[in-house]
Amino acid sequence: MAKLTLCVGAFGPSLAEQMAEQGFALSEHDLHHFEEDRKAIGRLGVRGILSEGERDRAANRLLKVIGGKITDLGRAALSEQKGERG
Repeated sequence: MAKLTLCVGAFGPSLAEQMAEQGFALSEHDLHHFEEDRKAIGRLGVRGILSEGERDRAANRLLKVIGGKITDLGRAALSEQKGERG
């Protein structure tokens, strides 16, 4: 399985752009919510509401959730491919 690398910083490219460049995709619904989460984490960090450590932990949690969705999609695609082969 290919490895997905994402930048969740406040000034980085959108998650959709980063994922498309690497050949990954999520539903529009999930992408929208994850993008809003990414922006919120960055905004709270920039404004000093989250410490650097808190921001890093929040970003890591977000990446774990996104990774879980990617894995679920990968399994679903694999199941569909096996079903097509008969």
